[in-house]
Amino acid sequence: MLNRTAVVTGASGLLGSYITEVLVARGYPVRALTRAKSDSRLLENLGVPVMRGDLTDPSFASRAIAGANIVFHCAGRTTNWGPWRDFEQGNIVATENVVAAANAHSVDRLVHVSSMAVYGHPKMGPELLTEDDPIGQNLWSFDYYNRSKIAAELATTQFANRTTIVRPTWFYGPRDKSFIPRVLKALRKNAVWIIGSRTNQLNGVYVTDLARACVEAGLRNVAAGQSYNLCAGQGVTQQELFDILCEGFELPKVRRRVPLGVAHHFAHLIETAARITGQKKPPSISRHSLSVLSRPPQFSNAKARLDLDWQPKVLHQEGLARTIEWIKQGEVMDEPTKSPLLLDHSHSL
Repeated sequence: MLNRTAVVTGASGLLGSYITEVLVARGYPVRALTRAKSDSRLLENLGVPVMRGDLTDPSFASRAIAGANIVFHCAGRTTNWGPWRDFEQGNIVATENVVAAANAHSVDRLVHVSSMAVYGHPKMGPELLTEDDPIGQNLWSFDYYNRSKIAAELATTQFANRTTIVRPTWFYGPRDKSFIPRVLKALRKNAVWIIGSRTNQLNGVYVTDLARACVEAGLRNVAAGQSYNLCAGQGVTQQELFDILCEGFELPKVRRRVPLGVAHHFAHLIETAARITGQKKPPSISRHSLSVLSRPPQFSNAKARLDLDWQPKVLHQEGLARTIEWIKQGEVMDEPTKSPLLLDHSHSL
């Protein structure tokens, strides 16, 4: 079965690159799709053919997916800032084109990487939120990222029971050029406050654990037509996250705290001013970033554990230490490195 070709969209990104590594390590032929200017050195070092183009172009999507047996759709707009058209193109139109190409070329399985953001802002009770809970709850104004991810999920219904949707919470690790580096930048500027409780859990997931789950979701027949919450189950507190980063980079620890409600209203004002003035760069604080730092870790991964036989292996302390070391290396060298993945080679289509 290892002659089945896998296509990975967004293969130069954080998650896409690790999924590519897992597939190559397991012996699958992989075709990597990237944007024209993306850094593809790691992919080339893996011996993976790279196709460059724009998935909002249906002809490119069709050429790129032709001959594939399984598609891991990781590409998409990851920032929470910008005009609606950018989210519509990057998350919705691109997904529609991938789905159309998968249908046209009779692909066996599509793994669509969505996000916990599709649930919106549900009022958390004592029960864990599962895949059966409704999406799009209590959406805010300008929740462009959430709305576009919801629409992208709906686009995959055109692929019926051959789609598997994975909904990761925030994730991190070496090659992360977004979440941890942004937090570190703010820490170095002494511009970080504890938001709300110091003890609230941040239920992230280390990227190698997430990549393994995504691959299992694509290779197991039981996962066809299903959705999965992918989170570690055990979190790191907001205070612990900041303390680990501060210790790793020899920075003063964060002790200032602001109530969540005050921070939320302030972020809304900052966002509004930035939109009125046409600011193109994300503001220093946003409601979206606050939701990541304050969202309760009440998401159930029980379904993924059962169907995918998935058990997160990397504790946050270890994962953050690896990420810190990678960032430190990157400050003195600019070479993409392979990850020390511990892989099993079980399960195939």
